[in-house]
Amino acid sequence: MTQLENIEAIEKRLWSAADTLRANSNYASNEYFMPVMGLFDEIVNPALNEILILLDQNQKLARARDLLLPRLMSGEIDPVRYDELSNGVEV
Repeated sequence: MTQLENIEAIEKRLWSAADTLRANSNYASNEYFMPVMGLFDEIVNPALNEILILLDQNQKLARARDLLLPRLMSGEIDPVRYDELSNGVEV
């Protein structure tokens, strides 16, 4: 499922929940607003948290790149002889 399809599915679920709440209650629109927003919050908050985590990881990777790239380009770090991902085992 693509991101757009996910968003459309979420939108359909929210409208369905709002319609069901409105149809099965005597609430005025201002009274069912909060339960619908609670459902929206339940669905959207995990996605927003994931976005914040990914943004943080992206910043850390950018800092690592900015630190390592000049050293790689100058030859200070030799990726053929030393690979930190393999715990320093020489190839």
